Amino acid sequence: MMIYIVVFLSGYLFMNFSDIARVRNNGVASGISAIIAVLIPALVSGLRDPTVGTDTQGYMYDIFAETVAERRGPIAIYNAFGGDYQLGYVSLAQVSRLMPTFNAFLFITAFLTFGVAATALKLFSARHAAVSYLVYLLLTFNQSMNNSRQSVAVSFGLLLAVALLRRKRVVGILALAGAYLFHKTGLILLAYLPIYCITEWRRRYRPVEQSRTNFWRNLLILGSIVSMVGVVIEFQLLGPRLLSVLGFEQDYGVYLESYRAGVPIYLAVGQGVFVIFAYHCRRLGRGGYFLLLAVTYGGIMFFLTDISVYMYRVSMYFTTLLTLACANTYMEGSLETTSPGGDPLASSHTHVHATFSGSEPFLSRHVRKRNGGIFGRELVVLVCAALWYIQIVVWDNHGTYPYTSSILGIG
Repeated sequence: MMIYIVVFLSGYLFMNFSDIARVRNNGVASGISAIIAVLIPALVSGLRDPTVGTDTQGYMYDIFAETVAERRGPIAIYNAFGGDYQLGYVSLAQVSRLMPTFNAFLFITAFLTFGVAATALKLFSARHAAVSYLVYLLLTFNQSMNNSRQSVAVSFGLLLAVALLRRKRVVGILALAGAYLFHKTGLILLAYLPIYCITEWRRRYRPVEQSRTNFWRNLLILGSIVSMVGVVIEFQLLGPRLLSVLGFEQDYGVYLESYRAGVPIYLAVGQGVFVIFAYHCRRLGRGGYFLLLAVTYGGIMFFLTDISVYMYRVSMYFTTLLTLACANTYMEGSLETTSPGGDPLASSHTHVHATFSGSEPFLSRHVRKRNGGIFGRELVVLVCAALWYIQIVVWDNHGTYPYTSSILGIG
């Protein structure tokens, strides 16, 4: 377990160094520190034995072997596997020809996963990415050594959310394409668009009077959540027929298989904490309501795991946006610090600057004043750490514990 603790803490520390360097306008030092923060988990992931991760000796090795041994191109390999694995992941294996070892392929995949995530967090808040990165590692690191394809897609989903909030359309289109090119479920990221439209509608057309604002806001949020539940349930009932008509039954039919999986109580508690934290961040910084709705959608999908076990994996595209909510707590996004219209998407982004001593508060003064610091980032980090321990150490969900590496001499 010590190797994982080292990964989490060192990733956090180097990302914190990057944040501090960015505060001091030292872009070179900030970039180097961020790259090291990405390299550490990527190296640990890449240098693992093939026995670490339940899928490592499965499709990961099969694709690598077809690429290196047979010297086939990405299209040929894609067709050889019947289109079961997306072209982006198959093309990534081509890079391993430069260093034809399986560990090199594992490293490249992990570096892309955490590199895209770190880029998204830095684009969202260049000075306050450290805790967000720590939370992201706790949520996804071990899973990335098992469900590597989807983990890359989830990272691109994080980048898509940031692109929407920063209104970077080209980046958003590329992020959406990248997610789909690595995993078929990446298409669920299209759900970000109506969530974004809901938050934009609230900003532009809400009534002037505060009482009416509260009424329409609450009605809009409630209606969107109810609609989301209805769409998911209807898709479970009508999805197979719809996919058959569209000709996608072979590609997506497995995700609608209704073999049930119970919802563990510890994960249910964690999801509840995530949603409550997002609620307390709803008026802060960049797109607080967008993050609230997205994390809430992820929580709902998680609880629908009892309909189909794959709903838990789909929910990851939404619950990982919790990392952005963590960065949001640094931005005092009250009505006094936002734009004249009070728009959380167009706030002036007042920052609480990090200090070299690392003694900056986890929560902005505004959050402490409004919420007493009860649902602060400290609690989120502790909950994520507890969930990681239960899932990885106690239950060994992803087959990544204990960690072994003949190259590093571990295990």
